[in-house]
Amino acid sequence: MQELSDTLARAARKTIQPLAKSTGSPTTVDEEYNVWMAHGVEPEHSDVLGYWRNKTVQTTFPVLFRIAMDYLPVQATSVPSERAFSSSAETDTPRRNRLGPTLMEATQVSKYLVKRDRLSFTSHMEHMPSDE
Repeated sequence: MQELSDTLARAARKTIQPLAKSTGSPTTVDEEYNVWMAHGVEPEHSDVLGYWRNKTVQTTFPVLFRIAMDYLPVQATSVPSERAFSSSAETDTPRRNRLGPTLMEATQVSKYLVKRDRLSFTSHMEHMPSDE
């Protein structure tokens, strides 16, 4: 959590100083950061996104909020992208190497939907009356 606080402080200094000069706002990054630290940061195991979604926090710490919104969406791991490449390698084999980009994308999306039970090519058959 201390690392996140230090990162926010460094990014805030870079962001708010030009902003304060252009808007004439008396608030500096350091002042806002010091107030935020004195206010008490959220515990390490709390919902960080929930904390920054709070309108009071957004209006009290507008610059830190903007910085948090720049850093929080950053993906912490490359596993989902690695999984996508692995899945496409299974599709684009030496025997099936003539798929164009559009068809390859459609195939990958279809595979994903079928694996997640969001797409079924036989669901209509399950509800058909039998021919007895």
